[in-house]
Amino acid sequence: MIDKRLKTTFDEVPALYDEVRPTYPAPLINDVIDLSGIPEKGSILEIGCGTGQATKPFLDRGYSVLAVELGPNLAEFTCQKFASYHNFQVEVASFEDWSGSDQNFDLLIAGQVFHWIEPEYGLRKSASILKSGGAIALFWNRDVSNQTAFYQATNPIYEKYKVDAPKAQQPLSPSDLYEDAFRNSSYFTDFTTRKYPWQETYDKERYFKLLDTFSPHRSLDPEIRQQFYAELADIVDAFNGLVVRFYEAELLFANRKGKK
Repeated sequence: MIDKRLKTTFDEVPALYDEVRPTYPAPLINDVIDLSGIPEKGSILEIGCGTGQATKPFLDRGYSVLAVELGPNLAEFTCQKFASYHNFQVEVASFEDWSGSDQNFDLLIAGQVFHWIEPEYGLRKSASILKSGGAIALFWNRDVSNQTAFYQATNPIYEKYKVDAPKAQQPLSPSDLYEDAFRNSSYFTDFTTRKYPWQETYDKERYFKLLDTFSPHRSLDPEIRQQFYAELADIVDAFNGLVVRFYEAELLFANRKGKK
């Protein structure tokens, strides 16, 4: 069972999320476009656009993007962010509750979100709103820093305060939920997965801003979170105030089989 209790915490801090959450490597975006063969000015449905980290590269290439975003604050922020784009629309709803539109789409994309959706349902509904031969691209940024000295130094603090590591830092990738579902799907074909390693360095201020966007941290009692952060800050100081995080972006891609 997928725990959805923390699903809406992202809506509390849209500007902070936009400022510090990692974007996606350009090769991943290029591969989505190349693999999908999306036509010029083709239509894209984006699930959980957040503040548009994955959206902008597609808008800049002239594709039409309809985003479905659960958080009203995130949706409003992103609508203002892309106000100058005439090829962008956003609707406030969960993917599960969204009733769809009259059109079928060339491509469905979702960054850092589909692990909240049950795989069988997610693929079935995705297929229903894609054109025959359309494509689906699900992607995540996974933090693979767990063997670094910094990560090992902070792990006891997480254990002390009984704070779960964010999903992106956990041993199993969020994409693992969907790999078997794609391989066994009666709706999709040509399944492929690709990985893109990259890294980013955070100073102390920006690092704690990043932590403030993770649902296990935001769900803590404010007083406990303050104590938790104070101990983490001591570790950051011991590493000269800089934290290097190693990421691996993961792409799951497949084509929609012909509709019956």
